[in-house]
Amino acid sequence: MISRLVPCIAAAVAVYVGEGAHAQLPVNAATLPAPADSYATESGGFLLSIPGVAGDFVLFGDGEWQLRPDDTARWTAVAQSAAAVDRDLFVELTFSGLLQPGDANHPPAGAPVTTLDAGAYTPLGPVDPSQWRYFTQVTGTITGLRAYDGARIDVANLGPAQVGDGATNKNALSGLACDLILTVVQAPTSASFAPTGAAQLRAMFAPDLSLCATHVDDDPQVSGTAGRTAMLLPGIADDYLWLPSGSWAESADGTATMTGTLQRQGDYADAWQLDLTLGGLTLPGDVSHPPVGAPDQQLLATIYAAQGGPIDPSHWRYYTTASGSLTGLGINDGGLVQLAAASAFQVGVGAAQGNQFFGVGGTLTVSLQQQPLARTVVATGDATLRANLATACILPPPMILTGNGQSIDNVGDAVLQFTGTDLGFVAQVALGPYILGDDQRRWFDGYFQVVDHETIEVSVPQALPASFYPMTMLNPTRSSNQIGVTLVEPATRTLATETERFVGEVQNLVVHQGDVQGFAFNLLLVSFSDQPSFAPGIVDLQIGAQFSDVQTLAVLVQDPVLHTSILSTQIPPILAGYTLHWQAALMDQTIFPLLPTNARSTQYL
Repeated sequence: MISRLVPCIAAAVAVYVGEGAHAQLPVNAATLPAPADSYATESGGFLLSIPGVAGDFVLFGDGEWQLRPDDTARWTAVAQSAAAVDRDLFVELTFSGLLQPGDANHPPAGAPVTTLDAGAYTPLGPVDPSQWRYFTQVTGTITGLRAYDGARIDVANLGPAQVGDGATNKNALSGLACDLILTVVQAPTSASFAPTGAAQLRAMFAPDLSLCATHVDDDPQVSGTAGRTAMLLPGIADDYLWLPSGSWAESADGTATMTGTLQRQGDYADAWQLDLTLGGLTLPGDVSHPPVGAPDQQLLATIYAAQGGPIDPSHWRYYTTASGSLTGLGINDGGLVQLAAASAFQVGVGAAQGNQFFGVGGTLTVSLQQQPLARTVVATGDATLRANLATACILPPPMILTGNGQSIDNVGDAVLQFTGTDLGFVAQVALGPYILGDDQRRWFDGYFQVVDHETIEVSVPQALPASFYPMTMLNPTRSSNQIGVTLVEPATRTLATETERFVGEVQNLVVHQGDVQGFAFNLLLVSFSDQPSFAPGIVDLQIGAQFSDVQTLAVLVQDPVLHTSILSTQIPPILAGYTLHWQAALMDQTIFPLLPTNARSTQYL
């Protein structure tokens, strides 16, 4: 199954150097769990470790650090237990009492805490604790979500929070470490939450973090409705989804970008490419927070903090400007729509107006710049854009309902078809140990094609051993139920190859001996002509124009176990614009007549 852990942690890390009093303190930054490196003397890889609850909370959404002009900082994150994916916590902390190198009380009592290997510290290593910054006071709250719904926890610091290179004591990179005292004000409704000691916060700074953007499935207990939304274009369609997912990234300069393909669940040919940039970041505590017209609160009143619920709009941040476009795909090819902010985009837990996930939502003005070539569209109002945002895509599991137990030749062009629910989000198909992607040019290795939201076709890899294979389908985070298919050897002599190739690509020619018994080899024949050739008692071909235009490209011995032979060759530029016709003639122990396969044609682009 595709990993749900935060990807590319080490690659995302950056050391921040600011200006003036904020040197080595990031102003706006993403935060990630701090992994252990070769200097570490203790385990890493967690964002929060809470004794008596779970030691494996990793980042699930948000993960934003903001340093304010008054030298206070705000950190928010949605953390999730790696072992129990329904156990989420929304953490909001304020850091104050900044002490910097050169200040009279630097370092504060109890600091620094240094547990890396001695070789990590100056003058031997890269970590210099004398340059660390400290916040002497940390206050905030933790709100339980989903399985922890109902939990309210007050947070205070046990000792100073230290910030700098190596400050996490997990690695030599830029990060934040703090031990926290948790006071359970209100326990979760169902799951247990009983800390037995101080929690550890170990966060690593990164310049930005790309989150997965997916459609919003309404939770009726939260929204009072049951629906599915990503983009609504009044007058055009109201069922556009991120397929299979989009991308959201907030940057240190206070901007955010949102990109992805939006397709109608009811018609995959109706699609748009979204490219959107947002600005005008407004944070809690800013004079202009919340912006005029915000927040947009469409959930049940009891879900909001004002009535004791888990979602507090005062925590949300906003982007007040937006600019971007929808570029037509499929039946919208040639179309272009310009977008601008019609409302502030709100970002936070519950902000997407459907459930308790961290998300984003807002409206956009729509200005049609160019009609699609194949149809005319008329927008009758502002577009609505919503998304769940998470490090691991929030998607329903695919469910295969039909297609179990099918059989298919292990050489040839036949495909398997399956139907089910939410198959449109599938990103990979696992056939036994083989992983198939959606690149149809990889015919030899196998691929899948989403036909519509309930239908997938699978072309299996060529020349696998005839056997039973388990099959599952995977979206970016979830796996389907397991079914099985059987690959069998063709009953007749078969040649298979790609129907088109670009110059420079590899072409694969696969020959199965079918009904030929025992040892065999084949002559792999090629011609520019699809006219037949016939020699009585010797061979009867579908190509070659009565042998006037036919060449033997190779003589291949059939594998005695798999009964196949394979030739892979790179297409030279000289073939661009031509079509070649292929056929194999097998020779068994009787020598003549040669036993031909079917003929195939390949166009070169």
